[in-house]
Amino acid sequence: MTADVDALLAASPPVPEPARTMVEPTSRHRRHVYADGACTICLRPQDVALTRRGRSSSRLGKDQERRIQRVYGPTKVGQFGDAIDLVGRDFAWQSKSTRTAPPRWLETVDEPRGLCPPDRQTLALELAMRPILGPRSPLVIRSYVRQQDTREWIWVPAASWDAWHSGALPVTDDAWLVMSGAHFLAVHGRDEP
Repeated sequence: MTADVDALLAASPPVPEPARTMVEPTSRHRRHVYADGACTICLRPQDVALTRRGRSSSRLGKDQERRIQRVYGPTKVGQFGDAIDLVGRDFAWQSKSTRTAPPRWLETVDEPRGLCPPDRQTLALELAMRPILGPRSPLVIRSYVRQQDTREWIWVPAASWDAWHSGALPVTDDAWLVMSGAHFLAVHGRDEP
């Protein structure tokens, strides 16, 4: 029986298929190419304000990743498209930046304060980072950028922080801590790989 199958396979070798015929595209194209106010591929009209906001937001994020690398020490890897923007010795960093003012409750936070459960965005980021974390713990840094100064707060899992710094805060499996960036540097130091 096995010889018959082998003979049949040898008689009809497989025909190589190009990869593009094997996968159905999810959209018509990846990037719009505009000319005369419309996309030359799909004829979608160009929204100039939306394009400008997207470029400005992208620039802000990249600038903040470079700043975080300079100040806190992790290596920038955001250009590879994963959920992790920077990689350090102890943490895998996810950076979020905005030009808005921080919420009032956050402005009062300096030393670690427990949050249980974490807010929805932090939890979603941690879930996206989980498959590629390796031995590192997730860390989310939110930068509030103003012309005069930039203020940032850091979210870390409470269990990870307690393991390194034996804090006195009650730790549960789903608790996260939030602290100022200055406090993180003072207690943990730079997270260089």
